[in-house]
Amino acid sequence: MGEEPRIEINGTILSIGQAMALRVAATAYLDEMASNPDALGEDEHGRRMTGLYADRLNEVVRIMIGANG
Repeated sequence: MGEEPRIEINGTILSIGQAMALRVAATAYLDEMASNPDALGEDEHGRRMTGLYADRLNEVVRIMIGANG
């Protein structure tokens, strides 16, 4: 990975440190979702939501680290 991603939230561009913190947080949450299928509940709904969150987080993290193309 090279530079931190340029992230804009509601018109505010995050600093490099803020972008790094967001990337690390997203990666940690993705790791939790991937390693614990019951992270959001032990029922069918919780497991489905865990999978969907993991899918979306994976997409975001891939974009953030430049693996999207």
